[in-house]
Amino acid sequence: MENIKTKNVVFVTGAFVNNTCWDEWRKYFESKGYTTVAPAWPFKDGTTQQLRDSQPNDTDLAALTLAELVDHYANIVSSYDEKPIVIGHSLGGLITQIIFNRDLAAKAVAIHSVPTLGVFPYEFSFLKGGWKSLGLFTSIKKNIPYVF
Repeated sequence: MENIKTKNVVFVTGAFVNNTCWDEWRKYFESKGYTTVAPAWPFKDGTTQQLRDSQPNDTDLAALTLAELVDHYANIVSSYDEKPIVIGHSLGGLITQIIFNRDLAAKAVAIHSVPTLGVFPYEFSFLKGGWKSLGLFTSIKKNIPYVF
């Protein structure tokens, strides 16, 4: 494996947590000499309680698209003088893969990434557990209160 020279790490949050979920990871990487950021999603910048209190009527967050999220993080990653390492979880893992595919990251780690378009798990337990979060038979005018 080639030697990675960058000391910048960008963490990309998944759908059901806020960006403070990366706090312990950031401490660890910073103790190793890295500079880290864990930017919030658009319309998702606040404490867990603030985000919970805004549910289910946060229509801006409910209307946020994957393309807008990818562009949001691509703009952050592109602002560095050198390509950073990007680490994402769940939907953040998918965003991380897209950013890496666009050649905007030096390296990328996708942790338990959601599947890309065309890859769909057919297990009923998956559908039952993620019915609302998948947007099946739900309104785009209401947000699902899953923030932890």
